[in-house]
Amino acid sequence: MEQPTLEILGRNQETYTIRITHTARGKPLLKPVTAEIPLPKDKRTEIFNGWLLSALSRQNTLVPFAFQNRTVLQMADYYFSSPTPSKRTVFNYVYGVSRVCRWLNTTPDAWLQECWLPNGDVNSQALYEHARLLNDFAIELRDAKLAEGHIITYAKAIKALHETNNLPFKYLRRFSTKVTYRDRAPTADELMHLIDVAPIREKVILSWLALGGFRIGTFSLLTYGDVREDLEKGITPIHVHVPIEKTKGHYHDYDTFVGAEGVEYFKAYLAMRRQGTEDTPPEKVSDESPIIRNNNYADVRGVTPGAIYDVLHRLYLANGLTEKAGGKMYKLRIHSIRKYFRTQMAALGVPTDYIEYMMGHTISTYHDIEMKGVEFLRGIYIASGLSIRKKTTFTKIDALKEIIRAWGMNPEELLTKRALAMPHRTIANIGDREQEEIQELSNALKDIMRKEMLPADNGTGPQ
Repeated sequence: MEQPTLEILGRNQETYTIRITHTARGKPLLKPVTAEIPLPKDKRTEIFNGWLLSALSRQNTLVPFAFQNRTVLQMADYYFSSPTPSKRTVFNYVYGVSRVCRWLNTTPDAWLQECWLPNGDVNSQALYEHARLLNDFAIELRDAKLAEGHIITYAKAIKALHETNNLPFKYLRRFSTKVTYRDRAPTADELMHLIDVAPIREKVILSWLALGGFRIGTFSLLTYGDVREDLEKGITPIHVHVPIEKTKGHYHDYDTFVGAEGVEYFKAYLAMRRQGTEDTPPEKVSDESPIIRNNNYADVRGVTPGAIYDVLHRLYLANGLTEKAGGKMYKLRIHSIRKYFRTQMAALGVPTDYIEYMMGHTISTYHDIEMKGVEFLRGIYIASGLSIRKKTTFTKIDALKEIIRAWGMNPEELLTKRALAMPHRTIANIGDREQEEIQELSNALKDIMRKEMLPADNGTGPQ
């Protein structure tokens, strides 16, 4: 049985600590992996531990994840006990469970604990919520163009985790990769209504998901340090650099932005947290402070993706935005807010590769876009004019845009094309940027009018 090379660092009455230094093929690990392994109480457990170490040797970082979660060990032991134990199946399922739990920002043990009532009965509602969350995860993977077979494997992994821990999980059919019930992006009017009636914390969640295009899992991990520089300098839209460890699948870091509406809500939310409420004491905001705080604890903690899902779903329900697409699926889902970002940016003339980059998707032009820098990307974001609420004041820029629209052109697309044509431009302040936009729109309007007013060339030339 192939096994990674490991050394024992110590032991106590219940566990021993190992450090994996080389792969099963003898290649040294750049970063050794340390894990706590339960002491085997019999020969069978000793063989099982070795079998599981061998099964996970393709990705040794899964070893501490598996051995630290009783529910994962229970799942692995079930397949170890089968007539034809498959190490590949166990690896795929442990990896799939780890991916889903990372997206949920929880552990398998904590997640499955929700499915038990205090009297020991199964909590059917919690099981249904798990299935619904897994459905959102599958949609995100499909949206990121992940291979269909991988999506099905992740769904099977979660089903196996539940069922091998005596929890009936009957919802696998809804994870077919054939999209039967499509969701839609919310309209600006629907988002405005939700924001109007929502508490300040939910206003931040809604506006940031819509204006920044964040995944819920990524958004739940953001901290004040990720936005502090632009926020404290008063630069709008604020730049949000998403580090690799906060992205889905840990593929790569990326950059996006949040416009003025989301910034103002966040400032008000921060002021409330600093002052304190009846339920929470005043908070000293630091770089480690979460963007969205968990209201269920006196100490400062971030929220989980499941908590964000729950508060937004309740908001949908309270405002009649739960029209069924078919079966038990809704036309408007939590993931749909992220779709708002994509559809609006596309309608405003932003090229697909830039939209995909700002949403954290892996694209072939990733490095080309990254090398153009933050200010270039900020210029494209500003030029698009992405927003939720209609402006209450009418500026000179707005007037020029309306005139250009009356002539049958898209002013945002014109500004976006200009921003794309000037990759090394840096604007010192908002006033300079507005003046440039006014000049660009004025020139575009002159060109449109000149073309319309010139007599048509009938081919005869000057008389």
